[in-house]
Amino acid sequence: MNKEKTAKRYRRIYRFFRPALKLFLRIVLNYRCRTERVPEGPLFIVSNHTSVYDALFVAAAFKEPVYFVGGEHLWRMGKILRWFLDRYGAVIQRVKAATDASSASGILRALRDGKNVCLYPEGNTSFTGGMMPFHPTTARLIKAAKGATLVTFRVTGGYFSTPRWSSGRRRGYLSGAVTAVYPPETVDSLSTDEIESILMRDIAVDAYALQRENPRPYRGKRLAEYLETALYLCPRCMKIGLLHSRGDEFYCECGLHATLDAYGEFHGDDLPFRNPQEWDNWQEAQIKDLAGRYSAKPYFSDPDQTLWEQHPDHSERIISSGEMSMSSERFSLGKAIFGIKEITGMDLSLKDRLHFVAGARRYTVATEHLRSGRKYVTMFKYLKERACAGASENNMAAIP
Repeated sequence: MNKEKTAKRYRRIYRFFRPALKLFLRIVLNYRCRTERVPEGPLFIVSNHTSVYDALFVAAAFKEPVYFVGGEHLWRMGKILRWFLDRYGAVIQRVKAATDASSASGILRALRDGKNVCLYPEGNTSFTGGMMPFHPTTARLIKAAKGATLVTFRVTGGYFSTPRWSSGRRRGYLSGAVTAVYPPETVDSLSTDEIESILMRDIAVDAYALQRENPRPYRGKRLAEYLETALYLCPRCMKIGLLHSRGDEFYCECGLHATLDAYGEFHGDDLPFRNPQEWDNWQEAQIKDLAGRYSAKPYFSDPDQTLWEQHPDHSERIISSGEMSMSSERFSLGKAIFGIKEITGMDLSLKDRLHFVAGARRYTVATEHLRSGRKYVTMFKYLKERACAGASENNMAAIP
């Protein structure tokens, strides 16, 4: 009965506030969408992930209530938000940096109950406007949602309107629309590979590729501020952690200087990259190369970090503080030391909140200082890839 009451409360508040939401998004972000005509639910809506406003973009486009898959960290972002999530049940919880079977069960259960569910298969918003990798179980989950209509939804302009690394908003072209509708019998006839191909075709957006085809300005204040949370390696001095931002300016302590314009492009003398996406592609390749070189000493570090252990009831406690660093074999923060092998997942929320799972325990790293958590996530990814490749080579060598 409590679930029924929660669903009724959510339906009422959804229908009551949706017109105001559409007006708010139009005024503040210049967001435009059609009220989509779709079959009756349950709908399994799959959308690209461009900004923190994505759930609002989808809600504005659908008359009937939509339930969203969101990170568990939302329950720890203040009492008011937690009260809303618990009272209206609008979010199906998933755990950052973990393989969370309970979120898949929650999605399928909601669809069986006739609810509309929205999933973001990327699981994360991009720092530089490209598509993030889809979660590998997405297609299988869609196949398992028997009786649900698959609806693909694409947001265009979300990255430039609210870049993940920025704290501000820009006004420019921003739209959302249903790309296609696939009835249950069509989904049943498709293989998982075909579903993955459909999703890439229907929802994939490369913000800078679109800008090259049709340049559009996204005007705002302090266009480069906090870009150092995304870009951390200087191409001139090849050092990490010396990049800073102020207003529209992005610069390194070594003297490299750039200005970011309303089209998302850099201007400056002797700059090797035209925009943050090109810079990021280069720095990721550098981190991959660095991860291939064994180092007992830290690749990089950041001072004044705090390590929190997260509990299933959304409570948390501080277990260590001090300098955070990562080497080939370990990740450490103050007195807490974790072997790279024992960490099973590492991810980010918002700009720089670092999450990881070690054993059966979940942790979050927070700081009051501006720094990039991306370098740790990227380095961890390539260290794990190297470890997997090494294990495969050893297994092959053991075969007589």
